Amino acid sequence: MLFCHQCGGKILEGASFCNSCGSKVNQAQESANQIQESVNQEPPTESNPEQPSEVIKDIQPQYTNTQPTPQNVQNTYQPEQPPKKQSTLKLLLPILIPILSFVIVVAVLAFTFTSEQKKNDTVLELQKSGENSALEGNYAAAVTTLNEAINLRPDYEVLTLNLEEINKVKEFSAQLDSVSKSIASQDFEGAEQLLTTLKEQVSTNNGPLFTKFQESITQEEERIAIGKVVREVASLTTIDELAANLSILETMSSPDVESVRTEILEKIVQISNTEATEFLANGQFAEAMNAVNKGLSYKADDEQLLQLKEKIEQEKVAVEEQAAEEDLHNRTAAVELVSLTANLEENGDVTFEGTIKSNATVPIYTILIYYALYDNNGELLFEGNVSVEPDLLEPGDEGYFSGLVPEVNQEVTVEVFNATWYFDQ
Repeated sequence: MLFCHQCGGKILEGASFCNSCGSKVNQAQESANQIQESVNQEPPTESNPEQPSEVIKDIQPQYTNTQPTPQNVQNTYQPEQPPKKQSTLKLLLPILIPILSFVIVVAVLAFTFTSEQKKNDTVLELQKSGENSALEGNYAAAVTTLNEAINLRPDYEVLTLNLEEINKVKEFSAQLDSVSKSIASQDFEGAEQLLTTLKEQVSTNNGPLFTKFQESITQEEERIAIGKVVREVASLTTIDELAANLSILETMSSPDVESVRTEILEKIVQISNTEATEFLANGQFAEAMNAVNKGLSYKADDEQLLQLKEKIEQEKVAVEEQAAEEDLHNRTAAVELVSLTANLEENGDVTFEGTIKSNATVPIYTILIYYALYDNNGELLFEGNVSVEPDLLEPGDEGYFSGLVPEVNQEVTVEVFNATWYFDQ
């Protein structure tokens, strides 16, 4: 039985390769195999003791650096004494070295990739943080953050472009601050000029930062418009003028709009109330109602105007009732007989005269007094009418009338039984 010189495993007789490790069996082992077979097949014979030495000597060239004796050959290749096994680490070392080298290379590459990927992630986070700071108007923080990112990735051109945009917007922001200062000092015309120039500069740039900045410009435009409205409202005295400024405010979204709108509405209510009150005092109910309704068309729930409207309606009804009474009075009781005297003249004529008073509430004119003459028995003798002088009587004025009835020739009684007049409604 032979043993492999590489792994120490058993080798079958006649095999050229080791069944355990696949190593080729060397010539020394093959020679040993032949010797072993000859020992096992040929019986020992008595011969010259020196002959084995000669036999051994004949096959000596097949061994490397050994000069075995017959006794040594038998002891070396006996099955009970296999060759000594080599170290496992020594056997695996040719395989382990390439594997270890590959693992080291992969580890270095993985570390480099991970490190670079982490650096890229950090740069992206810094870039996003810088953009967010810029969108919030914190340009100083945005510049600082982007510079940190550029230090990590100097060749990342997008970071440089972002930084240039932020610096440009930062410059625009400084100009916008000047606009705000002009607005605060109520120099609205100067603010408009600055803002026009700034809009032209911003219009040539694109990107989220500039879009956000356009919103700031729009807000400043609204502030200018609102400032002009507030300044103008102070000098306006008519509802129509104030209403025109309300229309301007409707197109704006600034939070300041509501306070200005409230101020305008309050002034409209004030003007409407003042005008309506004056008309009401003069008995101009239609004009008073129009003034109130005009104010309510802009502020329908104003309690002050609603109360005034109710008052106008009540007074209008009262005046209309009173006017109806006055009209009836002016039609039926406008003239009061104050005095009447009659005389029978020596020639038989009857003369009479008297005074009346106007109780009308309006001027009356063309007044006629109707009279009748009765005898002592109460018989009607004559009827007629006379005019009152002057022709026009103001309320409370007195007028004079007189008449003559010829050839009565008896005692009579003169009575005024009616009067007519005219008045303008």
